Amino acid sequence: MSCFQEDEPYPIHGTAWHQPWEVVSCSAQEALLRLVSQDPYPYKAEQKISLADDSLILELSVEHLDHYPAWYGIGLHPFFPRWENTQLQAFAEAVWFEENQRLPRVESAIEGDWRFADANRLPKTLIDHAFSGWNGRFLIKQPEAGYQLECSATNSSFFVLYTPPGKDFFCFEPVSHPINAHHLEGRPGLQLLQRNQKIDMRMVLTYRPL
Repeated sequence: MSCFQEDEPYPIHGTAWHQPWEVVSCSAQEALLRLVSQDPYPYKAEQKISLADDSLILELSVEHLDHYPAWYGIGLHPFFPRWENTQLQAFAEAVWFEENQRLPRVESAIEGDWRFADANRLPKTLIDHAFSGWNGRFLIKQPEAGYQLECSATNSSFFVLYTPPGKDFFCFEPVSHPINAHHLEGRPGLQLLQRNQKIDMRMVLTYRPL
């Protein structure tokens, strides 16, 4: 895989986000997008975005199309607004830290203001790490905007949290695997897909007034 950003030594987030997707169908309540790709090997991805009552539903699936099996992971990368009092609640058992060359290899206990088992304000310092032992649920409280989001994701026992200092956004990314999983022992969270087998993820974000 090629690197897509000059300031990144490794490819990140796969290849699908750098390719044009086909709009299969679109209405006021729902859109279906499709990508048929050959990079890094043949696969088909579909993303369905829909609204239902007070919820936004994101559904992503990937089907392997090559004759040879390949290891797959899946994830979503939503951005959220961030205010001074934005709070996050997301239980996790451990966090992955980098060793050499900016690649995570060590799981450690979660300490200090990186713990979100209870609702906690986001730290002003950078977090750009994968967390493991997640139960697939998280809560975002936005007191300044008067709402909270109750969220869940399937097929994701990991999440990546990105909190760039001084920015008005953060990212909470449900993923099936930790960063660099293809090169970790046992390939944690990845699935070996044969031709026409699929991996999928469903994320629901529900609005509640505060």
